[in-house]
Amino acid sequence: MKHNFDFHLSGKKFFPVWIIYYLLVIAPYFLLLRMAETMENSAVVGFGTLLLMFFMFAGTLVYYYYFVKFCVNSLSYNRRPLHFSGRFGTYIGKALLGLFLSGITFGIYLPWFIRNLMKYFLNNTSLDDSNFDFSGNPAQLLVILLLSLYLPVGLMMIIIVLITVLTGGEAMSSGAPFIAILMQLAIFVLLIPYMYFTYKWLVDIKYKGYAVR
Repeated sequence: MKHNFDFHLSGKKFFPVWIIYYLLVIAPYFLLLRMAETMENSAVVGFGTLLLMFFMFAGTLVYYYYFVKFCVNSLSYNRRPLHFSGRFGTYIGKALLGLFLSGITFGIYLPWFIRNLMKYFLNNTSLDDSNFDFSGNPAQLLVILLLSLYLPVGLMMIIIVLITVLTGGEAMSSGAPFIAILMQLAIFVLLIPYMYFTYKWLVDIKYKGYAVR
């Protein structure tokens, strides 16, 4: 028999969480753009950019943990609530290590990093005192990322560089608004298969021998 999860989070409850995200990530991003436009001292701009990027990065990590915790604790199954018990310190350690390894391997380790975070969150999510488990294969995610994200984006960047070099930059400068729109549309189209196959890969959850679909 098929049963669905119920989600009880309302906009009113989520609004404070969104405000925190806005203050920690979105506001510094617009401040970064404004600072780049108005300041002429490159050293000050460079230092300010690094500082704001670090602040945004740290804010995103902190927000993601509490966002997942907030959402999991708002789920129920057959009127029985789910509970998240993961510790913030453990999460930060896994996140920083995974980001470091992903950086030095130029993104190759990223699927294993995502797998580890998924296992952390699901292994610390329980229903009736029994924990969930994640069974996604990181090698499969690597193939998905290569075919739906890395290679298409890399190919698009190569085409842009070739056009710039062959035309001496004239095509890029004269048609900048049109090219920017085309790039945004191309990125949007590329994200469709990426999001579909990644989401399909993410939904590989086990609970007491049952598969969550």
